[in-house]
Amino acid sequence: MTDSAGDFARWVRFVRESVLRISQEELARRSGLSTSTIQEIEDAASGRRRNQGTLAMLARGLGRSPERVKDAYEGKIEEEGGTNYAVDVVGGERCRMADDTDALLVLPRSADAGHEHLGATVGDASMSPRFEPGDLVAFRAGGQVESGRVHWLKLRGSPGTLRRVIERGEELELIPQNPAFDRSFVSRSDVERIGRVVFATREIP
Repeated sequence: MTDSAGDFARWVRFVRESVLRISQEELARRSGLSTSTIQEIEDAASGRRRNQGTLAMLARGLGRSPERVKDAYEGKIEEEGGTNYAVDVVGGERCRMADDTDALLVLPRSADAGHEHLGATVGDASMSPRFEPGDLVAFRAGGQVESGRVHWLKLRGSPGTLRRVIERGEELELIPQNPAFDRSFVSRSDVERIGRVVFATREIP
């Protein structure tokens, strides 16, 4: 293993917290490992090498193939799960959460390079089924509107939400995907924060 103990620890913690959304105790139960072993792996504190049996048990708990966990352990992993669930922890950007939650969202190194980003948790079903409550999204932090694209935005006195945004002069038209929600118009001056969504991830069954 190269200097990848810390990278492997971050990868395991990311899959557990942001993809599976389970506790260390639940991962221990699923894998058959002790909670203290899971803590050691995620802390990368002991410097102890893990044998193939431990990695195979960890793979079972994470719902990943033994080969994929072995690659992550050896520092070879590049992506986690495909187009919508790409995770490149090595060099990835850990997003500060704009909604003050303690979720962990890492934007892949290859996604939307050259921009600063914030993260947020989807709170309602207005953009379902594309985005569901509990999904994590990363959005551009600059506050620019890109008409026709999906944005995360926070209006004065309201929680953050997702909408497709159309510029209409000094107003913004907010269009939900879910027909149970109504489209609306707001003044730009009522928008506290806004940014185009560039990445999303959710729990994988």
